[in-house]
Amino acid sequence: MPASFLDDLKDRVRHNPGDHELALMVGDRTLVLGEDYRVAPSRFCADLDGLTGSVELV
Repeated sequence: MPASFLDDLKDRVRHNPGDHELALMVGDRTLVLGEDYRVAPSRFCADLDGLTGSVELV
């Protein structure tokens, strides 16, 4: 995963605000991000296509 992954993810979150939680699965851990990282799922999912790294929507 590139070093810019988290910055790229933050940028996409900032451009797709909403009311759904965002969680990152890292290995066998799930990190649920806080209120500042809530997204609008349909717009956010479409925006993830350009994100470099391993992304799986659950």
